[in-house]
Order: sequence, then C-alpha cells, then structure tokens
Amino acid sequence: MKSKNVKSVYASTKPYCPSLFWWSSRPSANKDAKRAFRNDLARRMQAVGFTNAEVEHCVENSGFVMENRALTDHPKNAAYNNRVQAAFMMVRDLSTGSISEAPALIETNSYDDRSWDVFDRRFTKQCSFGTTPSQKSVDMTCKNFGKLKGYYQNEGNDRFALVVHNSRYQIVYLTRRTPSYARSKFEKLVQRNN
Repeated sequence: MKSKNVKSVYASTKPYCPSLFWWSSRPSANKDAKRAFRNDLARRMQAVGFTNAEVEHCVENSGFVMENRALTDHPKNAAYNNRVQAAFMMVRDLSTGSISEAPALIETNSYDDRSWDVFDRRFTKQCSFGTTPSQKSVDMTCKNFGKLKGYYQNEGNDRFALVVHNSRYQIVYLTRRTPSYARSKFEKLVQRNN
C-alpha cells in the first residue's frame, strides 16, 4: 500500500486497546474501514478470551487518525508511542501448583524507550516491564505478582512470548496465539526461564 493512496485511517483512541489500523483509499470506503477495524479487533481479542462487551469498549473508543487525507485530533497523532496486542496469559502459582488463565493487553513495541505496560481485561494497568537493549532479558513489576524476571522472545508477525518468574509465580504471555497453543507450550517456555 502506498501512502499517497490512503485517504483515511481508523484506529482505537485508547492507549490500552490493540493497535490495529484500518485504512480506506477513497472517502466512500470510510464505512468499510470502520467495519473492517471492528471485525479484526473482535477476531484478535475474542481469540484470547475477551468478551463481546470488552471488544465493544475498544470499538466504541475508536475513530479516524486521518480522515480524507487530513490528520485529526486522534490521540495517536500526539500521545501514543507504543503498540498494543491482545495476549493470552497463563500464571502458575508455585505455592499451590494451580494454573490460571486470562486475556491481557500488552505493549509489544516501544518508540520512546520507556517501560512497557500490561493491562487486564478491565483495561487496568497491572504490570510494567523493561527490556535490555537486545530485548532478551526482562524485569517486570506487577500489582498482584510482585517483581519478576525473565525473557522476551520475538517470533515475528506480531507474535511474541514474554516469560517471567519469581519465587512464587511463573507467568507466560503469548500474542497472536490460541489458548490451546499456549497450553501446549507453557511447560517448555517456563523451563527455559529456570
């Protein structure tokens, strides 16, 4: 796609919603861009366990970044520096051995070198983490899990694994992966962290 052909770009207005962009090449296609944005957002968020109501929250909080070749006052034009993806999270409580699962929203790319954030299904920030320059080592602090260390593995195509642990928890976040895939890889991923 060449930028000179893009007339309008549609995206979320919330920094914690997935950073999906849809564009139209003619003004009459703006409605199609909105519909395609909603369909892609729903597909990605529901794949990891978000409900229709949670998807609709992000859909309702969306709008044009650029409309008919003119920049709008969309927050992404001034304030957002990071990319967010829907993720599937698995947590093992080492004191009980129990494993819990939940959808999450996680920043997967930072353009301003600050720490990255993780949001829960209520769109509340739960964790922040930083990576080394090579993006292989991770230090994370979470409200419910404390301080954790681990690694970040970029698998390309917006897929990545974030694996962290401390003396009480082992946590894995996977983007663009199904829950069944995450369950099948959990043990292998946390063993690499030990």
